[in-house]
Amino acid sequence: MDISASVVGDTQRRVFELENRDTIRQYLDTYFDKSDIADCVFLHRATTIAEWSQGKLEKSLLKAICASALRLAPTYHSESSPAHTWIKQVQHELVSHMGDMSVPKLQALMLVIKFLFSMRFTGDVWVLLSIASRVAFTKRLNYERPAIDPVKQECLRRLMWSIYVTDKVFSGGIEDLTVCPTQRMHIRLPSSHHNFQLGSRSKAPFLRSKNESDTDLNVLASLMRLYDIRDRVLR
Repeated sequence: MDISASVVGDTQRRVFELENRDTIRQYLDTYFDKSDIADCVFLHRATTIAEWSQGKLEKSLLKAICASALRLAPTYHSESSPAHTWIKQVQHELVSHMGDMSVPKLQALMLVIKFLFSMRFTGDVWVLLSIASRVAFTKRLNYERPAIDPVKQECLRRLMWSIYVTDKVFSGGIEDLTVCPTQRMHIRLPSSHHNFQLGSRSKAPFLRSKNESDTDLNVLASLMRLYDIRDRVLR
């Protein structure tokens, strides 16, 4: 669903203050419709929309999603869009409360990193990725959690893989610049988008597993392996 040109100007900039639910829902749909598979989307569509509908979605995450949606929309113009303002607000809020970094806030932080990197690479992005990686490892997101709900588990996996991929792009094969070491990734590769949205328990293999019979080696999982190969080649 495209964001219409009529939803612009002051009303658009004040969408959160006005609690314009129709517009926010449009942003949520745009984010999930327009996100590329290579982005390793770590948010489950039905769960995210349900949490927002119930007023349970972390506010910084909601604003980061909406900013990302505006950036992905065909009508996006950086000069007139409030997206950059929103993402900087989220960045400021997260950095100001670094000691209270929940998983939803870590998800928001990764959306901030991806947004800023899409504009241009700056020192801020590098530092933010280091923070995201440290928080993820502190929360042990690099380990499997078979006891939790399959959807939540896959969201955590994808969040960790998103950090991994971004790190491999940033570090460019230079080991001293790596903040997410490959040998510390003890989780399965991302499951397919279809299985993720269905909430199926993952059958994806691990990054360097040998036995792959009866596994879900999908496009996104293969892409993770390509990043690993690229990293080893660059070294």
